[in-house]
Amino acid sequence: RFPFFRDIELQKLSIALNDMSARLQDADSNIRSRREELTRIIEALPIGIVLTGINRSVRYLNNVARALLGDVGDVGKGTPVERLIPNREIYDMLDAPDARKIFFLPYKNGTWVDICTLTLESGRLLVISDMTEERRLEETRRNFIIEAGHDLQTPLTSIRAAAELLLENAVPEDAPLLNTVLRQQERMTSLIDDLLLLVKLD
Repeated sequence: RFPFFRDIELQKLSIALNDMSARLQDADSNIRSRREELTRIIEALPIGIVLTGINRSVRYLNNVARALLGDVGDVGKGTPVERLIPNREIYDMLDAPDARKIFFLPYKNGTWVDICTLTLESGRLLVISDMTEERRLEETRRNFIIEAGHDLQTPLTSIRAAAELLLENAVPEDAPLLNTVLRQQERMTSLIDDLLLLVKLD
């Protein structure tokens, strides 16, 4: 009787182990599927993602980060993060509290990047955004305002000189009109000066 019961117990144990093995395989397959899906999502994002471990090694790096950080060569999982970071200030962010800074990287005709760091239990996360086009548009806007301001100052100066000259020899009936011209010229000049000052402060 005992060998018979032992065989039944072994059979039950075998079935349980097989069932557990199947569940583990399903769970592993599910984890792999979710990981692949997450990787596809991250690769589709228009931002760079760098994940480092506690020992400052690269755990994950997407293609956008490779492009934004320059010619980083063959950087794979486990590579020291020093090989990836092109700037000492960016490297120092890995030791500092979570922060966000904008950097200019001189390669590829100049690239502006916005880098945000986040502390995780297993390391640090760097999120890198390309700010180059935004910076170029901002520079174009700034240059336009400066050029337009200077171009407007010249005719306004001429208008003031002409109005003052006419006012010196004006008949009483024309004086109010000429004084209005002068006030408007002063107002426009003040607006342009304020606009140029704002651009300089910015």
